Amino acid sequence: MKKKKSIKIILLLLVPLLVGVTIAYLIATASKTNSFTVGNVEASVSKTYSSQTKETTNVRVQNTGNVDSYIRLSIVYSKRLSDGTIIGEEPVLGTDYTVTLSSSSKWLLSQDGYYYYTDRVSPNGYTDNIIDSFRSLLTGDEDLYLQVVAEAIQADPSRAVSEAWVNTTVTNGSLSLIR
Repeated sequence: MKKKKSIKIILLLLVPLLVGVTIAYLIATASKTNSFTVGNVEASVSKTYSSQTKETTNVRVQNTGNVDSYIRLSIVYSKRLSDGTIIGEEPVLGTDYTVTLSSSSKWLLSQDGYYYYTDRVSPNGYTDNIIDSFRSLLTGDEDLYLQVVAEAIQADPSRAVSEAWVNTTVTNGSLSLIR
């Protein structure tokens, strides 16, 4: 009987000791903290405009985000009066304006009307020019405005690009169009 009582007392003393040692071990064990940085995907159109000659030059896109991105853009021309009223007629190339598109082979025109840049663009990096020169030929109260609307998408994972821009595919870091 004394032996059973001694075992019970020993167990009663050991259980709290084992629990304390386990808790101390778990607290003292080094922990690893995972860091997560949110990707910021942004693009900004860069161009030079001369009000004297009504000429816009060196139109290109800058990746202003913090991750590599692919770029696409649309080009919109609109006739406007000097008070800002938009005239609802289609501008005519050669009559209302002249434009010299870049000879860069990195810009691809898709059937959806967007121009896609084939290379990934690093943060703070630029695309090649899409337009070398644009000039309004309108005089008087009318003028022609060039609007370039750029979009960017995170380059990695590449499947995200082709899922969002369904007419594209990325192979070995180069974007191409699916025809």
